[in-house]
Amino acid sequence: MKKIIAACLSVLVGAFGYTLVETSIDTRVSNLEAECSSLQGVVSSLAELHERDGVIQIPDAYMTTNPNPTITMPTIIMPTDKEPAITEPAITEPAITEPAITEPAITEPASTKPSVATTTKPTTNPDMGGGNTVQTNPDGSKDIVKPDGSIALSYSYSAADDYFYVDDSSWEENFAFNRLYDMDAVYTVMYLDTFHVYYNHGGYDRMIQFWKGQYGLLFLGGEIGLYYKDPSGTTSHYNCADEDMEIFMQMTVYREGYGELFTRPYASHWWTTAFVPDKLKKFNDRTELTMVAKLTFKTEEERAKFCEGLEKVTDIDGNRFRYVTNISKNNSEQYTYNDTTGDLVWRYLDEERVTPLKTTTIAP
Repeated sequence: MKKIIAACLSVLVGAFGYTLVETSIDTRVSNLEAECSSLQGVVSSLAELHERDGVIQIPDAYMTTNPNPTITMPTIIMPTDKEPAITEPAITEPAITEPAITEPAITEPASTKPSVATTTKPTTNPDMGGGNTVQTNPDGSKDIVKPDGSIALSYSYSAADDYFYVDDSSWEENFAFNRLYDMDAVYTVMYLDTFHVYYNHGGYDRMIQFWKGQYGLLFLGGEIGLYYKDPSGTTSHYNCADEDMEIFMQMTVYREGYGELFTRPYASHWWTTAFVPDKLKKFNDRTELTMVAKLTFKTEEERAKFCEGLEKVTDIDGNRFRYVTNISKNNSEQYTYNDTTGDLVWRYLDEERVTPLKTTTIAP
């Protein structure tokens, strides 16, 4: 019985407690709703605030309902007429390091002026041909200079073969040939053996002259030259052969006791020359020198006429050329031929000699 009463009491107490709690919650909710309504009024009133001449006016209706309002004014930053300072970001241009350009060092070639030998002061030494001197040029060529400073003769130099020569387009082409040139040679300290071969071919009188001997006090050498003239002329003057008359020539000169002095190569010329620095033992005895020559003509007919003329050459000692099948430099005054080519060896013959060889002059 007691248990039943206790259970009933428990239910009643629970129901009463629930009622009390519910009543308390409803009261709290009502109070919150009233506060919310009051806050909404405040918010509405605040929205009606406006600024007049920089003073915030509070509506009278609000002051009536809220005589002592607590208003927290927001901090208002008034705009100014000045534009805001715009701080542009500092733009730091990247440092551009240009590559160092090192210009290559240009080494100027040393300007070495060619050594030009000055003309030796003319002397009166008769052995120098009345004061002629020798001048060496930068290219190795040499000039024979007259006392008045003019050039008497120019030489070129062949380094490969070690001899001097005169080009066949030189000054002598302008003078051609005249017998007076040979007669005048002794006055320019030239002691030469020479002979001429005359023949007629192609409507012209032709002449080939050979020289060997002492050229001044400086050189030993030799020459071969081809000339022509009109057969109807009354003068003995011959002209230098024209280009279409040129023949192939080769010339080697030997010196007794020394061997070969030089060889001028086989080539087309009207005039071929070569000289080496040296001096004869006796000026009037050029038999120390032997020339071996080769001449190739354009036709066999011209070669035959040359050989006929060669056999007619003689000197005061009776020297003359004779035909052999094979020549040797040790057997002089001989010649041979084959087709258009003639070869000869010459040592003793001198067509210009006026006294026998037994008379000699010792060179100073």
